Amino acid sequence: MLDSILEAIIQLKTFICVSAIGILLVGFFLMIICNKFSWDSKRRKCIGFFYAMKTWDVFGLSVCLIKIFLTVSFLVSKGQINILHILIFIVLKICYIIHRRSLRGIVLDIGLTLVSVIIMVIMNLLYNYLNDIIFDIKIAVVIGILGVLLCMYAIYDLFCCCNAVMSQQRNRRENN
Repeated sequence: MLDSILEAIIQLKTFICVSAIGILLVGFFLMIICNKFSWDSKRRKCIGFFYAMKTWDVFGLSVCLIKIFLTVSFLVSKGQINILHILIFIVLKICYIIHRRSLRGIVLDIGLTLVSVIIMVIMNLLYNYLNDIIFDIKIAVVIGILGVLLCMYAIYDLFCCCNAVMSQQRNRRENN
């Protein structure tokens, strides 16, 4: 039992390191943005965005950030993927779908999640081909393009989550 837990932690070591570094960078970035606060500056909108967030909104934003960190850790580890990474990716996407509390666009989200998992598996196969058989620049370019697509999809989810949070905040202000 303990061996399987330690093995899972070892498989996720890159993800844990990337998440820790990412959290520090996001915190540092927000500290710089919110450092010199003034009511006349545009920075008050950033502070207001985070200040007016409900716990449920923080949950959605956190899920999106963790998904970005998982994608970056997958790319940093040169496509080394196992079933645990795929399960975490799918669970994060399910949590994001639950966070939205809307069935609109669920088929598209499920389809894009399946495409993302398939891209991860294909990238893993291509990385193994490059390492074991022969290095080809064309395959390396394809891997790079697929990696950019994965990152763009993770960032797209983050922006969609921020957009949903802002529209909920706007609706709350209008109702009050």
